[in-house]
Amino acid sequence: MPTLWTTSCQGSNSDRVLYQSQPPEVQLLLCCARTFINTATAEIIETLCYGDLEWTWLLSLAAQNDVTSLLYQSLQDTCPDVAPAPVMDQLRQDFQTCTLNTLFFTQELLKLLRLFEVHHIPVLPYKGPALAVALYGNLSLRPFCDLDLLIHPQDLIRVKHLLVAEGYDTLAVEDVQEAANLWSDSERDFVRHDGKVVVDLHWRITPRFFPFELSVEKLWEHCQPLCLLSTTVSTLAPEDLLLALCAHGGKECWGKLKWICDVAELIRTYPNLDWNQVLTQAKQLHSQRMLLLGVGLAWQLLGVRLPETVLTAVQKDRAIPMLMQQVCSYLFGSQPGQSRQFSPTQFRLWVRDRPSDQIQYLVWRLFVPNVRDRQLIVLPKPLTFFYYLLRPLRLLGEKLGFIHRRTLGSNHPDGHQPAATVEPDIDWATARPLCKRLDVYDLSDELLIYSSDQELGITLNHSSKQIWQLCDGTHTLEDMATVLSQKLGCPGEALLEDICTTVMQFYNLRLLERL
Repeated sequence: MPTLWTTSCQGSNSDRVLYQSQPPEVQLLLCCARTFINTATAEIIETLCYGDLEWTWLLSLAAQNDVTSLLYQSLQDTCPDVAPAPVMDQLRQDFQTCTLNTLFFTQELLKLLRLFEVHHIPVLPYKGPALAVALYGNLSLRPFCDLDLLIHPQDLIRVKHLLVAEGYDTLAVEDVQEAANLWSDSERDFVRHDGKVVVDLHWRITPRFFPFELSVEKLWEHCQPLCLLSTTVSTLAPEDLLLALCAHGGKECWGKLKWICDVAELIRTYPNLDWNQVLTQAKQLHSQRMLLLGVGLAWQLLGVRLPETVLTAVQKDRAIPMLMQQVCSYLFGSQPGQSRQFSPTQFRLWVRDRPSDQIQYLVWRLFVPNVRDRQLIVLPKPLTFFYYLLRPLRLLGEKLGFIHRRTLGSNHPDGHQPAATVEPDIDWATARPLCKRLDVYDLSDELLIYSSDQELGITLNHSSKQIWQLCDGTHTLEDMATVLSQKLGCPGEALLEDICTTVMQFYNLRLLERL
């Protein structure tokens, strides 16, 4: 039976040099970027909120690091009346928008999973909605912009054809070339024709140039059930997920705080994590530094308590403090408005365990072809070795601007681009706007509207909410001005221009049945 480290956990606040060295705005963000706030952390949050904070910079940091929802919930739970009202209003609106987006993506995921099930194709969702529910317990707290699915390599061609039939676009190569792509690539992006959904299809956790050979078959053997909107799906076991998250963070240079939050929430969610298995497997995969960097960042920045053996390993690796400092400099900078500069290649070299891994990264990154090389020029099978010579030329051409990458999802199936904003030719004096029958959620001072045909969510503030409620097909704009004038105690003439502007916005968002 494996040894589980659950009691001997170390890492006091005084050891967290990176956290202590951050400005108060960053410290507040780090205290809020979690799902559980204990009493001590709540007191720190309230104290920081009473300080002289640059709130605009804080909101910008939260947005660029995809932790706005966590910031909102933590402030709402600890000190909603201390933070400035405009800040809370902005956070509330962003939170509601995130909720609508994640629900939309989750519904699309479940639709695709049902499609694959009908065709007997096993699929593991391992980030996106599955990650949000498994680690955060709430879809609204962990934003995502794509759907990551893990498949068996031999199912790529079948899945590709199914997704294309469902209206998804991808980099097209002949099926006979996909066997070569299976070896050199790790994933394929599919973008729905309307550009609103991206499916990131994986048959390996990382690309060939960034080798992390965690066996896909082992992942399937260890997978666990998860309830997602009343539907049971399969996802990665926590030990495998931790390794995958740290490998992904290493590949992406930990460029967003939300990826560190994922590691922190996993460690908090699974207190009985089998650290023996995790460390042993990381060493076998030559990815120990990637693991230690990920959990070390979660400890230093988010206060996660680590087993003593793990913490000792983090502190012994001499490269980790330098890597952590690079990550923090990129995530937060030293002052508001500072430019963010980073060298991904250098970081990816340092995060590897051995010099041979670094050499392998450089050689494979430069010479191993992928689907973009094979799409650029189609070579007959006897000449496919020329792709190894073509790749560095293609990379150089992209760098110099001679070759442009194709953008997926830019073409609409009906040949039409989205409609531009227009001014209708209408008599505003007699217009009686009528709103469409949409999903409407009354949130006291605000109104949340969801348009399913456009897959669009909109939050109306108090003023816009009152105008929307008067768009019942019986009130003219002057009638609306009269009604609101009586409610607000101000002249109707002063309101009429704002009402016209708001109704015009409703029209351009296609929320009105008629004007």
